[in-house]
Amino acid sequence: MNKNRHNKTLIIFLAGISLLVWGAVFDQLLNGSASGATVKVSDDIQLSELPARSIALSDSSILSRLNGMRNPFQPYRPKKRKRSPRSTLRKVTEKLPSIIYRGFLDDLQQPLAIIEMPDGTTQICAIGDTLENFRVVKISTSQIHLFRQGAESVLELMK
Repeated sequence: MNKNRHNKTLIIFLAGISLLVWGAVFDQLLNGSASGATVKVSDDIQLSELPARSIALSDSSILSRLNGMRNPFQPYRPKKRKRSPRSTLRKVTEKLPSIIYRGFLDDLQQPLAIIEMPDGTTQICAIGDTLENFRVVKISTSQIHLFRQGAESVLELMK
């Protein structure tokens, strides 16, 4: 019985201390403290309170700050990089290889081209292959796009 009474007294005492601390905190928040008040921490250090300043923003200044920002509630989609237009590629002035585009194979993984080499042999090539120093960059049903040293050339399908 005596132990319960001691616990009640301790709880009431701690609740009173808690109320005093929170009362002091709310007093500081509501009434503020004296401007320019200094607090002595030690013999060498003194802290002084900075004057409170308020920043009032108008609606137009808030909107102007938000104008260039992305909407955070919409999914992020990175901007597509601009590709250089095809017209900036210089045209081939050198003679195209004497390769003949004979046909097109549609593999499920990548398109393949049937070509006839200058010596009369037939080969199958894919994107990324090299034909007489030209790199194959695109294969379609009617054309093969070749690239070499900044120049692009096109071989048409022979019918």
